[in-house]
Amino acid sequence: MYVSLIKGQELAKYSSSSITMPSEIDWNQLEIVCLLLKDGTFSDFLPSEIFLKPYSDPLRCISYITTTECRQIYLIVSDTVDETVLKILHKLRQIVAIYLLRSQIKQIELAKYYAKLSGIFDDKKELCIKLLNDIHTLSIYSATTTLASRHPPGPLEYSTTLLFIKSKSFEQLPLDKLNNEQAKFIWFQFLIRAIVHLPEQTNNNYEKLLATCRTQFESDTQELNTINTIQNYYTSRKAIWWYTHKYTFLRHTLNDALCSYNFDIIFQFRYYIRDLYKQLIELRSLSIATSLLRTVFHSQTMNKHELEHLNDHIGELLSVNIFMYATISREIALSYVTNSNDGNNSSMETVLFEIELDETVESFVNIQNVSFLEQDGEYLFLIGTIFQLESCRMLPSTIWHIKLKLTNREEDEAKQLINHFENLFDEKFTVFTLGMFWLETSLIEKYDNALNYYNMLLNEYTTDNAKISIYTNIALIYDRKGDKDKINTRNYYEEALALAKDHESLSPEPDTQTEILEVILKRPVLNSTSLSIYYYNLGCIMFEKKNFENALENFEKANKQFSVEKLDPIVQADILNNIGCVYFRRNEYEISMRYFEQAFDIGLKIPEENRSAVITDYLSNMSAATIKQ
Repeated sequence: MYVSLIKGQELAKYSSSSITMPSEIDWNQLEIVCLLLKDGTFSDFLPSEIFLKPYSDPLRCISYITTTECRQIYLIVSDTVDETVLKILHKLRQIVAIYLLRSQIKQIELAKYYAKLSGIFDDKKELCIKLLNDIHTLSIYSATTTLASRHPPGPLEYSTTLLFIKSKSFEQLPLDKLNNEQAKFIWFQFLIRAIVHLPEQTNNNYEKLLATCRTQFESDTQELNTINTIQNYYTSRKAIWWYTHKYTFLRHTLNDALCSYNFDIIFQFRYYIRDLYKQLIELRSLSIATSLLRTVFHSQTMNKHELEHLNDHIGELLSVNIFMYATISREIALSYVTNSNDGNNSSMETVLFEIELDETVESFVNIQNVSFLEQDGEYLFLIGTIFQLESCRMLPSTIWHIKLKLTNREEDEAKQLINHFENLFDEKFTVFTLGMFWLETSLIEKYDNALNYYNMLLNEYTTDNAKISIYTNIALIYDRKGDKDKINTRNYYEEALALAKDHESLSPEPDTQTEILEVILKRPVLNSTSLSIYYYNLGCIMFEKKNFENALENFEKANKQFSVEKLDPIVQADILNNIGCVYFRRNEYEISMRYFEQAFDIGLKIPEENRSAVITDYLSNMSAATIKQ
């Protein structure tokens, strides 16, 4: 056994080949490594001056590859090498392609497992020609990409992935220090959380979605028939079955919306996203996990610029925007995009994802028993699953290869990341509070992002109860923008207030009915010597103990004492709000409404730096009291 190193600089001297090597090749960035157990001589096919350095152990080969500064290594390996060694070599990010030399005629089925395998050869000459062709292909592509990258595009309008680039420990990163991509990464995670916690719905909530799909597929009779079938027979128990259906309108329409960040369409899909997510979670809870590592594959087309962006950020966290379908077979995965270059769109590339995962992680599920396809080794990843990006490069086959890793370590890091930013946000994330996330960032477009989100909600929600929440948040956004938007602020507050006072027209929106009926008690005030604050704090304690009679007595004393002391008006507003909370708990909703309205009127006069949060709470309580009347 020995290992040979074929230096790129010496290969450049090879002139007997019919292949003309381009001048753009950076020979300092590539090498050819041979690991052969028998005859390793290439003297008949490569220049005699090529240096062959023998090794006695393949471990020395692995050691060399992992320590070299060379970024591109082409590996020639014998079929007599133990497959365990081949697996280790295949995982090394430095290796671009592998060429297997057969020592005898025998069937070798490795293509389905090894994405970097460029070919299996019985003849050394054929192997060398293929190798030189691959170097030629990748060199031309590299030169083209380098030229194009001199003029990088703006933010991608269509992408399957989001990166969280860890410029520093995320525990030390506040919301207002997030860059655009980081903020988008975190916000998308919260969006999915808000959607999957929506209450369960009936098929009536899919009517708008199906109408959109009918418009998109109006010329496709088969898809229209499938849409009609879904309308008549869909149940949440069949969400995965429909996602993997041979008629792909549901999957493709959803994924297109997710990747293009078309929130109008995403929200029409919100109940289906919830159904799909919930079914996967349920299946996962019933499965028996082992600690084995498994490799699965997924394929699709991706934008060139997105791929180059990933290639520049190896080692970062990567979130996938879709429910990613994967299989244990590389060949089956690639069959979904075989001969597909996304029409004539030259900006799209075929991509093969190779995902190494621990079967104990919670973010993927074996779906072969509930899938339409019913194939062995079918998996579906939860939308928003966060991976470690291990490598991203083009293979000699001109297919891009992206290596992802998902073990308990990556999953725990992802949970810590999301929990950290969730704790920095003052409110519970729901579909109605989610837009306010943008205001906590320092992005130039933060107000536009928030307003666009709530204007989209206005198109989705028609009940007065939902509109109260949306109008209030829009008013708060304009309030934060500054003095020139005061007219908009007041107009939206008045819209919300008018709806809240129109008792008969209110009906709970299905998406909010499990959340809106709780009232918000303002918290005790610390480090104050005020007698009014003393009674106020005592009332808060009594309220938490459900001693509502004593709570009311102390809140009323606090309100009376306030007229004697010169305190901030926000204190009186909070006192009146809490009196309203007591009456709410005593089921005296009309009286509670009067106190909430008084608190709201005072809140409108509070300086803008303190106004947003308190007014939201008062108006939320008004909505709850209105529904109960």
